[in-house]
Amino acid sequence: YENMVSKGLYYAVDIFKKLQTSWKPSFILRNFARDFTDSLWYTDKLGEYLKKTPKAVREVYKGIFTKGGSKYWDLYNSLGGIWNSYFEDGIFHIKNIKGTKKNRNRVRRALNVIPDLNLMVEQIPRMTEFIKTLEREGFNETNLKNIDYNTATKALWNADDITLNFNRGSQFVRKANRYFVPFLNPTV
Repeated sequence: YENMVSKGLYYAVDIFKKLQTSWKPSFILRNFARDFTDSLWYTDKLGEYLKKTPKAVREVYKGIFTKGGSKYWDLYNSLGGIWNSYFEDGIFHIKNIKGTKKNRNRVRRALNVIPDLNLMVEQIPRMTEFIKTLEREGFNETNLKNIDYNTATKALWNADDITLNFNRGSQFVRKANRYFVPFLNPTV
């Protein structure tokens, strides 16, 4: 249930969080260093993970910055991989899937360079694990359309958990993070 007060709180917290993260140029390097080193620690097969990283960089770049897109990125995005999916009580939820950023005009793209670069560096470790899981299960660019639900959600789950998973926590934590306590969910 959203009213004017909750919407106002949400927008104030959201702007504060963006000023500290996605709109902040210095956050790009700090976030990449943290997420990439975390991913090296959490992956189950380090050598395989490192071999998939250049491919993930290309796929994330194509998904965010080119009109051609990427089959991996499109699947990842359609599953809610960009901050819109979470597991709770053993159930996989997808909420408010946002489209990729392919149809922007030049001015809007220019204004979003820093947020897009932040998005890119944040998604590289996740995309690497996503691709690694899919390919380990026998899927690649040519047969992604045949993917089953269990494999897709396993790949997304592994991708979410390779770095700090912002979607873990209870419904209370997510509500408090949304309206009152910025960055509460990563601390839980």
